[in-house]
Amino acid sequence: VVKLTRNLFMAPVIVVLSSLYLARARRAGGAEARRGGVSLKTAVPGFVLGFLAMAVLNSLGAFPSPVLDAVKVASGWLIVIALAGVGAETHFASLRTIGLRPFYAGLCAATFMAAVSFALIALFGIA
Repeated sequence: VVKLTRNLFMAPVIVVLSSLYLARARRAGGAEARRGGVSLKTAVPGFVLGFLAMAVLNSLGAFPSPVLDAVKVASGWLIVIALAGVGAETHFASLRTIGLRPFYAGLCAATFMAAVSFALIALFGIA
């Protein structure tokens, strides 16, 4: 439910943030805005359109089950590779200078999400 809600709100949040970015860039009147280089097309990342297209196609049942199974397996591996890449770029010396506040913020967010999830599961008697 949490992942579904997060994905559901991703499109409107991206549109709103892109619009705010676009308005701020045009107000600032920087060189890029004067050249016409700032537009909604440049403010919205291309992967967002691809994500929305795939979501619509999947909802319409355009992909056969074997393709979906292969994509699920690939998805798991790609997440592992992405996390390994993030870990490989982590510099522990810089983590010491930042301190533990970001870690505690993430821990609090994860704990809150777990508590809300457990409460909703208990409330609706899902498990």
